[in-house]
Amino acid sequence: MNQIKYISDVLAIVLADHASKVIALSGDWGVGKTFFWNEYIKKNAKNNLFSQKKYSYVSLFGINNLNDLRQAIFENTVPIEKAGERVTFKGFVESLNLPLSELGGGWRSWCSFITRAPVVKDYAAVAFQALHLTVQNTMICFDDLERKGKDLRIRDVLGLASELKERRDCQIVFVFNRDELKDDDDYERFREKVVDYEYHFERTTKEVFEIGFSKKSILYDFYQDRVDRVKLKNIRVINKLSHFDGVLSEICVGLSDDVYKEVAGSLPLLVAVNYASDNKNIPDLDFLRKRTKWSYLGDNEPSEKEKKLDDFLDNYGWSHFDELDELLNDMVIKGYAQSNKIRELLDERQEMYDKGVRKQVVSDLWTRYRSSLVEDENVFVGDMIKAYETNMEVLNPGDINSLTWLLRGLDRDADADKIIDLFLDMRSDWIRDSDIDDITFTINNDFDPRLIGGIREIKSSVSDSRTLEEVIHKFATSDGYNKEDVDYLVDITEDQFFEFFNSVNDDNALRYVKRILEFCQYNDGEDLKMVGIKAKKSLQRMLGQSKLTDIKLKAMGIVSDNPDD
Repeated sequence: MNQIKYISDVLAIVLADHASKVIALSGDWGVGKTFFWNEYIKKNAKNNLFSQKKYSYVSLFGINNLNDLRQAIFENTVPIEKAGERVTFKGFVESLNLPLSELGGGWRSWCSFITRAPVVKDYAAVAFQALHLTVQNTMICFDDLERKGKDLRIRDVLGLASELKERRDCQIVFVFNRDELKDDDDYERFREKVVDYEYHFERTTKEVFEIGFSKKSILYDFYQDRVDRVKLKNIRVINKLSHFDGVLSEICVGLSDDVYKEVAGSLPLLVAVNYASDNKNIPDLDFLRKRTKWSYLGDNEPSEKEKKLDDFLDNYGWSHFDELDELLNDMVIKGYAQSNKIRELLDERQEMYDKGVRKQVVSDLWTRYRSSLVEDENVFVGDMIKAYETNMEVLNPGDINSLTWLLRGLDRDADADKIIDLFLDMRSDWIRDSDIDDITFTINNDFDPRLIGGIREIKSSVSDSRTLEEVIHKFATSDGYNKEDVDYLVDITEDQFFEFFNSVNDDNALRYVKRILEFCQYNDGEDLKMVGIKAKKSLQRMLGQSKLTDIKLKAMGIVSDNPDD
């Protein structure tokens, strides 16, 4: 049987009994204890289930003494059939069974007058104790016992509950988080003498989610699954998640559902990290931030705890922390979103998604190619060519080469040439800005010659606006270079090198010299070796300019070829 239904059925039996009693409903924060009780009392009071004629709901949050507590009970009393409704002056008077004319103005103003008026205020405590005598035959709910004021002792609250039960025919219901009372011995010491029935309140993540999350979200089922994975059982936290989803859904208007779903997947995790920090199975924010898309390249062996947290994130379906996650986390913490920045990143993600969808059309055709030995050639080739022509803007040379290989194998050279020419025309700007070079074609030596020739022709038309320092800096600070870089240096004259080394003023100046002199030792590239020799000769020409320059150059092996120098 569902636990909530079980407690409901038991309470119906216990509270319908005319005998006064004290009941305790305990449970973790946010599982819906107060929500359950308010719904329960509202529903059953109208069904005349209870023998009490009046009802009072009191939150102990911040109440510091018994007089304030007694006053709160009195102030919040309403007829039992109005239980769960907002307390009004009329309802209060009805609970006292007094005509309105006997009290004149609002009773709260009257109570306030008692505490402020000269002389009369000295008797306020006595007055409220007298008013407290009217509290009888009442159903009283004491909520937030664990949040009581520091000067109010639990033993005094339990003592008052016992008095109301024994002498005033009141039913008392406590609603609280028992775990938060573990440091207070009073409850454990006195509960056996005071509390007649005690029920521990629990809900599954599914039950909590159904209460706290808006069913209007198009990702309702998706969120429910993710909430279950992070084990969120706090209705208030689920309310926050639902609110943030509403904000995000507004930002995502016009984007595909898949992009919305992809980014929404981070929200339950970020909400759990920030609002369920007592869950040791959930990584903290620092751990999330360290998990970038490059972190797997690290050499450090993760600890056992880190492995468990990584497994948790893998099972959750979360890969890495990025700029968008940072903005979403900022929204979760501050309560409002930097909508423009989030939308800018989402638009970029949408563009990538759209490209992926278009490339998938081509990929699906190659899957079809590999899935069967028998295929109508004309139909298949027609489908391939149409897919390539339609999605040419997102294809690369490798994609084109795969199709031309197939077409030439089918003796369809005209179709192959047409696809290549279309690619070179539609993707010329991309080719100019790309890093494609002859090294790419050397590694992939099966590239179609027409395709290679067309790409080289487009690349050669690009005017090189780089400076000598930019190119040398690239050689000096990275291991990679391409044919364009080598060709650039080959065209540099000895005089240009001489001018450069005389004018360079950079922290990397000596590093530039050392790196370019290494070219002199190359045996697998005549072009680079020739560059090194030109650079060395330009440096030798600098000898004798000053003693300080000579010391620096000679330390790097630069000496004159003239034995008389």
